[in-house]
Amino acid sequence: MKNNLVILCLLSALAVLNSCTTAKKPEVDAMDREIKYQTPADTPDQIMERAAYAFSNAQGLTAEQKTKLRSIYTRVYAESMQIRRDIGQSKSLLFMTLAKVDYKESEITNLKDKIVKLDMRRLDIMFKALDDVRSIVGKGIEAEKIYKHFQDFEIKNIRVRDQL
Repeated sequence: MKNNLVILCLLSALAVLNSCTTAKKPEVDAMDREIKYQTPADTPDQIMERAAYAFSNAQGLTAEQKTKLRSIYTRVYAESMQIRRDIGQSKSLLFMTLAKVDYKESEITNLKDKIVKLDMRRLDIMFKALDDVRSIVGKGIEAEKIYKHFQDFEIKNIRVRDQL
């Protein structure tokens, strides 16, 4: 009897957990579909070029806002490129270390940890820049028009790329 009660409680808990995950699933599926429709930006240069074009042509931004935005994306580009170099060098050393017959596991672990920290730093810089952009562009109807411009820019790039 006691086992049946434990099993019933576990099944109830699983049912509740399952309903929580399925409630998010349609939202996550929709987001995943939207991500697939975005134009790929395979290099930091492509990302910076896209930002430069989008921000310089966005209507509703003042010259001061455009200058601040330009400063953000050029700074992020420079910092990201340095981090990418550091990651590349760390990966090279990782492979060189793995190629040694007598490598230490601690060396591999330390290099993997360093690469993860570098990548997390790169993401932190990007998300901080996003917050900076939002503080400059703002929120509301006028900001929505500006963000819509960025989205339209992305959609135009998809169409051009599809025609090639």
